[in-house]
Amino acid sequence: MKSERPKRSVADMDVLQDIRGLLSTAQKGKPSIEPELREKARLDAEIARYEEELERYRGLVQKQQEEMERLRKENEQLVTNLSLLHSNKAEVPPSPNAEAEALNREIAELKAQKYELSSGLCELEELLQLKLRELLKRIASVLQEIGAGEVAIEFRRAMDSLEDVENCAYFLRELLKEG
Repeated sequence: MKSERPKRSVADMDVLQDIRGLLSTAQKGKPSIEPELREKARLDAEIARYEEELERYRGLVQKQQEEMERLRKENEQLVTNLSLLHSNKAEVPPSPNAEAEALNREIAELKAQKYELSSGLCELEELLQLKLRELLKRIASVLQEIGAGEVAIEFRRAMDSLEDVENCAYFLRELLKEG
């Protein structure tokens, strides 16, 4: 006797239907890669923007340092001129003639100019220190955000050392005022 085959086709088999069902649910549950790519592109763009801003700040700091150095040299030159005038003043006996009065006026003008430059230099130093601290804080936070924690810690250490240098500079200025 011949065994009778079931009348169902292969496509109607229960096992195949179960496999098809599993495959369709697995494909529905698969997360889309597209949002991840968009997020990565957004982060890359933000990092590029931060890097551009960092370079711009580096340029500003460089310009401020160059200007500060120029002012320091100019201040040193004025101090040298003033000490030369002081040494010449000690050699010149006080006389009521017009030449001595002109020299005294010139000395007074130079002292006033020295005072103005020195106060201007102090203000510039304070502004530069403030801007540098602000820049270091921003750089540290940017580096922290992009995952460069060790570098951010180094910038924070630099900011702390900057405060130490500022305190030392303040102390030296006060000593110079007394002298």
